[in-house]
Amino acid sequence: MKHLIMWGLCLAMGAAPQVKAQQWKSADSIQLPFADKHVFVHWVNLDNDTLPDVFIGYPYQPSQSGLFRNTGTGWSWQALPISGLDSAVFSFTDINRDSRMDVAVMGQKAGVPSYAWLINQGNLTFQTQPLQLPVPDIRSVGVLDMDNSGTDTWLIAGNTHLYAGQFHGSAFQILWDTSFVASQLVVHDLDRNGFPDMVLTGRSAAGPATWVRWLKSNLEAIRTEKLLAAEAVISGGDLDHDGLFDLLICSGQSGHRRVFINDSLAFHTIPGNFQLDSAHTDILDVDMDGKADQILSGVRNGAHLSWIQTATGDSLSLPAEHVLFQSLTDYDNDGDPDLLQLVDGSMLRFVTNDIAAPNMGPASPDYVVGVPVLNRTFLYWNQSVDDHTPSGSITYDVRALSGDQVVYNSNFDQESNARLLPLHGSRTTDNFLLMKGVISQFVIQGIDNARIASSVSGGGGGNCGQVAQQQIFTCKDMPVQLSSTDKGVMWFSFSRGFLGSAATKIVDATDTVFSFVPGTAAACAQVKLYTVTVTPEDTVHTQDQMIICKGKSIQLTVADEWQQVTWTNNLTNQILQGNSVSVQPGSNAIYTATGTNVQGCVLDADFQVALSEPVLQLNGDHFQIAPGGSVQLVASGALSYSWTPPTSLSQADIPNPVSTPVNNMTYTVTGLDSIGCAVSATVRIDILLDAFVTTLFTPNGDGKNDELKIFGLNNPTGFRFEVFNREGVVVYASTDASQVMTTGWDGTTNGSPQPPGTYYWKIAGENTQGGSLTLNGRRNGSVLLVR
Repeated sequence: MKHLIMWGLCLAMGAAPQVKAQQWKSADSIQLPFADKHVFVHWVNLDNDTLPDVFIGYPYQPSQSGLFRNTGTGWSWQALPISGLDSAVFSFTDINRDSRMDVAVMGQKAGVPSYAWLINQGNLTFQTQPLQLPVPDIRSVGVLDMDNSGTDTWLIAGNTHLYAGQFHGSAFQILWDTSFVASQLVVHDLDRNGFPDMVLTGRSAAGPATWVRWLKSNLEAIRTEKLLAAEAVISGGDLDHDGLFDLLICSGQSGHRRVFINDSLAFHTIPGNFQLDSAHTDILDVDMDGKADQILSGVRNGAHLSWIQTATGDSLSLPAEHVLFQSLTDYDNDGDPDLLQLVDGSMLRFVTNDIAAPNMGPASPDYVVGVPVLNRTFLYWNQSVDDHTPSGSITYDVRALSGDQVVYNSNFDQESNARLLPLHGSRTTDNFLLMKGVISQFVIQGIDNARIASSVSGGGGGNCGQVAQQQIFTCKDMPVQLSSTDKGVMWFSFSRGFLGSAATKIVDATDTVFSFVPGTAAACAQVKLYTVTVTPEDTVHTQDQMIICKGKSIQLTVADEWQQVTWTNNLTNQILQGNSVSVQPGSNAIYTATGTNVQGCVLDADFQVALSEPVLQLNGDHFQIAPGGSVQLVASGALSYSWTPPTSLSQADIPNPVSTPVNNMTYTVTGLDSIGCAVSATVRIDILLDAFVTTLFTPNGDGKNDELKIFGLNNPTGFRFEVFNREGVVVYASTDASQVMTTGWDGTTNGSPQPPGTYYWKIAGENTQGGSLTLNGRRNGSVLLVR
């Protein structure tokens, strides 16, 4: 999330701060393309090397905007493809999640809004892509996954409203808006519940104000706190090293700087004692003692001031003359923050930090785990260890994938691990993430309080079959108390995020809550899941649907908390007792359980039980073939099939095997449906040693059983074989016994294929003994033509 760079006013009673010398080394000075006191200056790594570059954006001449590329030995200017706009504001995010930072350019063209992305193609080449937003004007924008859903939320500050919305395909949906003109918007997870909170300052019809919105899932506010009745300049960081981000706020209307110390869902204030105009602030460990310092600049009585108030109370001076803006980051990769200053709107001044203390960046977490929990994935990692920063103050960036799709994005390069934006981690100090959906792979990067990062650590989403789940029902005004005896237990909620580490937890609203014990090898077994349902009435109504195989029994169960449970059904007058009963209905049935629990709620649960039985169909149950012949057996109506015995079958686990038996055979085919319900049927194949004709043929051109043939004829006399349709019309006739035995009837008449169905045959003639010819022991019969 980009912190918006705004100018503010900081006034106070008292003297200027006392400063002591601090060694800084002036490195470079660069003239800007032209002077503009409103120029937008921002660190961003657009070429994905290991060095941050400097973006220069001209709000009133956008086409002059560009980038000073950090080469390691100097600064190289490159213009960006921005044209045709009269004015613009700029923002950065990896919008297509390809691990390259993109540039949003939002402005006006002839009084009409014109928004676009500069999509980073690599090697400092960009492709312009239109951006469609249903917002008439934009002062600033930030893009961040606010509810851990895999979908980015857009926070848009306009000239009249503040908007929050999401893209669904190409359509943008506004989730909420308020008539608040935000001059700055800062996003951090202030209460460590796993969802980012918002600090916003600006004006509404009620006047200027600075607010905090403490959020849970779906951008719903837990509470809103008004910090000041004034517009301010805001910075966030962990000043007291307790793992909670505090706020440094400077407001001209309130008359002085204030430090707001975060007590989780509330702040207490430490006022300042100096006055300053045109203030800019930051929170960063500059002297490398591991403690966050306050960085301030501005004007007092016409004199420019810039200094650092350290965590120990010292004041360290910085170059200040004509400084309009300053920002610190480690641009030379030596492990300490260096200084960038905008001088008179016409020049950039780079000042290197000369502190010799090395800073290696946080180590990778020594314990990382991903656990599926219902329709979410819970990621947890031990806090990193750093050579300077307390572990609780380290922030984190996470990059998570579902398959090959990035569903949670990061601000570091996926190959080099270099920071793309030199900010705190998007997870703030949270060392966990409860993400909607399935996570297959993830990587984590820790960032110390000098905003220095190093290695990453990661793992996979895992696959849990051991998560214990308990369903709890309660009614209005009767909260549920959950408890755990596990040491170090942590509680999490699907809707409210991290709930704390107490041994007991009170749940007073419908929610899914789970406990987790970190640092254990069997992570899945250490998750205990509770689905709590709170009804607005005294009776809890539930419904469940299930399918069982016909003729089988099923165990119906309600939670152990229900007492005096009675079961009835809609088929019989039978009444059963207990929390679990076994039933075997003869047809579809509804079983109803009633009972009470210790909360005083009445249970009314319906179990709709449906019976499943596959209907197995065969292409025949009796076949006669000649010695050495074959026949295809076809079954349908099930999901899977098994033929026994497998003797003489081409394959025994398909619906349509070919049998080539050497003896008479009887096969049993068993079919299973989608839930494993079984049905069986038998097929008999006889091998005829006398003359015979098949009872089925399939003239479909597949080379199998394509003709109707006679088998076993031995030099007959007076031979004639005829086939009739249902109307008695002859469709095939032959007096050539050899032809009937070798080629037979191909299912056509005068070249026209005959329709599928039952046909009738008749045979005439005598055998070598002078007896009448028969087929299958008969002089006439029927045959089935199948296409």
